[in-house]
Amino acid sequence: MNIPDENRVQRVYGKIVAVLIALVVLRAWAMPLPSSFWLDETGTYHVISVPWAEMAARLQIWAQPRLYCALLWGLFQMGARNELWLRLPSLISMLGALWLLYWLARRLFNWEVALAACLVFACFRDVIDAAADARPYGLALFFTLAAMVALILWLDHDKWWLGISYALLAAITLHLHYFFALTFLIHLAWLLLRYRKLRVLPRHSIWIVLLLIALTIPMIPALRVAMATTGLYTHRGRPEYKQLAEILLPATLLWSFLLGCAIAWLVERKFGIHGTVYDATAIRRVLVWALLPPVVLFGAARVTGIAVFEPRYCLAAAPALAILAALALATLNSVRVRILILVLLVLLQLKNQTGVFALWPPRTTENWRAAMTAVTQVTSTDTFVLVRSGYPEAGSRQWLGDERRRGMVLAPVSAYPILGRVIPVPYRMDVAAEEYLDMLINQQLSGLHRFVFVTREGGALPVRAWLQGRLHPYGFAWRSLGDFGDVEVHVVERNGQAP
Repeated sequence: MNIPDENRVQRVYGKIVAVLIALVVLRAWAMPLPSSFWLDETGTYHVISVPWAEMAARLQIWAQPRLYCALLWGLFQMGARNELWLRLPSLISMLGALWLLYWLARRLFNWEVALAACLVFACFRDVIDAAADARPYGLALFFTLAAMVALILWLDHDKWWLGISYALLAAITLHLHYFFALTFLIHLAWLLLRYRKLRVLPRHSIWIVLLLIALTIPMIPALRVAMATTGLYTHRGRPEYKQLAEILLPATLLWSFLLGCAIAWLVERKFGIHGTVYDATAIRRVLVWALLPPVVLFGAARVTGIAVFEPRYCLAAAPALAILAALALATLNSVRVRILILVLLVLLQLKNQTGVFALWPPRTTENWRAAMTAVTQVTSTDTFVLVRSGYPEAGSRQWLGDERRRGMVLAPVSAYPILGRVIPVPYRMDVAAEEYLDMLINQQLSGLHRFVFVTREGGALPVRAWLQGRLHPYGFAWRSLGDFGDVEVHVVERNGQAP
């Protein structure tokens, strides 16, 4: 291939990848914005939908990112009160994160790797979720990348103002979500890789580090609140190694590579791998970045049993994982094979995430908005409505009994108000939960003709089955009100049988 032909192919490749990025951003990031909140988003709404003093009081007992809540509180006060407006900061932040990822990958490698990395990044399941989420992950990803860019520029140019910029951006990342503190380990590893024994550091390094420490000190009260509730998150058990593998190599990415290569082999009977040489230090940096957050959280979860190993908590590694995937893609000689793999990745991810035929894809499978609308249609102000929201905090009698805490485990009712006398239901069944429900049945439910039961599906079966068995002697029958994704709504009515 001569040089003009090669340049033309590269331009076509760039245009196709750019169109695919735009398609994913529109279909998977932007279109779900108006759909129903999922559970954790209703928690955000519950915290920010009150005056400032009350929000501050709620943040004293519930571990929520205070900087993010302050931002959304300001938007809420200006009238941004529906799903679209409260998710918009995340979408804008993720668009900024795409641009920063392109800049970073191009600086470390080249524009082709950078463009492919942006598309892979945009297709990651948890990145898609973060882009249309009234939660802090989108903003935290943006500031993670911004801090990385500032760190590179500071190390390259040794300007004091770049060091201060790095400290500010890194501190903001931590204030947006404490699990993103793992990026500090990545920064340290990058310094070690660059300076080996840390003998030659940029000027003013000690002052920049002290500034960073000072900026993170205000995070201590929020960490204390988080630590106070860690015992409620030990019920899920220790993660399996296959879960770590799924984060490091997502199934859709693996299948797109395998199918693309298989199709190329069947059609062309050959495809090659070229030996493009990239900077070894840059590759090591990206590897460290990709591995540190998931491996550290996985190890912590395995040792302590606390549920800290969630895919969304590992999002700090997503940009690096996307760059590694783009580097693997760049080793293939055929541009057509690379395009085929990326097209398959987009199709597979859109199918899994939004549904190919869904006219307007939802953000989540939890349709709390429709569920609460259905509840309102069958209740009055005197109707008892039992709500098992799915917050692990509802596994504590203290949270169920305390008025302020109880409102938090009933966050979906804050986001989507309903008629009726709302009563929280324990998160899971244990001795304390049985005592609580027995008292509720004896004092309230046994004398009713009808009540409504609302639950999030995850882990709901033991609670619902216990209630059904306990209420059966009173002649209650259960009737579902419809399909609301992972949210169930049942009308429970006495069928005439005597207790």
